[in-house]
Amino acid sequence: MNVFKMCPQCQSEYENIEDRRYHAQPNACADCGPQVSLYQNKKRLENIDPIEEAVELLKKGKIGAIKGLGGFHLACDATNNKVVARLRWLKIE
Repeated sequence: MNVFKMCPQCQSEYENIEDRRYHAQPNACADCGPQVSLYQNKKRLENIDPIEEAVELLKKGKIGAIKGLGGFHLACDATNNKVVARLRWLKIE
């Protein structure tokens, strides 16, 4: 986890044996932690909560791709048979 640098506050918590976050390697905050953004049609959406907007798009039958360390995770509303069929079709194309 050395590639993820902690801010001074998180580093202090990580090194303090009396802190509940002592030696917790995934310790992070909004400043030094993972950044979340949402893209639609290759354009970054600004001035929105990316998580809330992603939820709304999934509810509307859209398919999402979530970038992770090992590639992308595809997501859709599993209760929507039409979008599940579309995702399956896209995966075999």
